[in-house]
Amino acid sequence: MVGAPVTFWCEFSSPYGYVGAEQIGGIAAQAGRPLVWRPFLLGGVFKVTGARPLIEMAEPKGSYFRRDFLRTAGFYGLSITMPQRFPFAAIAATRAAYWVEATAPERMGEVVLALYRACYRDGRAIGEAATVLDVVAEAGFERAAVEAGIAEAAIKQRAIAAGEEALAAGVFGSPFVTVDGERFWGSDRLDQVRKWLVEGPW
Repeated sequence: MVGAPVTFWCEFSSPYGYVGAEQIGGIAAQAGRPLVWRPFLLGGVFKVTGARPLIEMAEPKGSYFRRDFLRTAGFYGLSITMPQRFPFAAIAATRAAYWVEATAPERMGEVVLALYRACYRDGRAIGEAATVLDVVAEAGFERAAVEAGIAEAAIKQRAIAAGEEALAAGVFGSPFVTVDGERFWGSDRLDQVRKWLVEGPW
């Protein structure tokens, strides 16, 4: 019997989201749970919660997080090449992910990872629509179809709705995991997610 799905909420402008995205597939698979990818835009959530991007926090917090991004990635065996412009608006990337979900849902996770890797492993500017189109085309989709797709009203609305769904689920940061009525915030909580799924609640 397949258990309840693991929902992974992430914002493409979050380096911690990248760290989490690289791990969550293996965690869900180990537990035999289906995985639901839910990229969303933190800007709308921040308007409600009053939060700010970590890197924009007053010192000493801002410089701490700029270093911690790199240190955390290295801890998990990942290297980070930060994009030149950061933070950035991930509107096109989020829309592209939902266009893929509507077009080839089984490939959504693959494309989410491709976008994250393009940004944080390769330093590419996925805040720019042209780069997003390139990355999704490199994943095997027709570039013109992606370009038309992310301009569709339904896809734009789907990306907006993802943020509303995140708030309704009690999500306020990236990455965030919801499963079995529990909420786990941060890439440093994924070991807890793994234990919860494999060994059960505590």
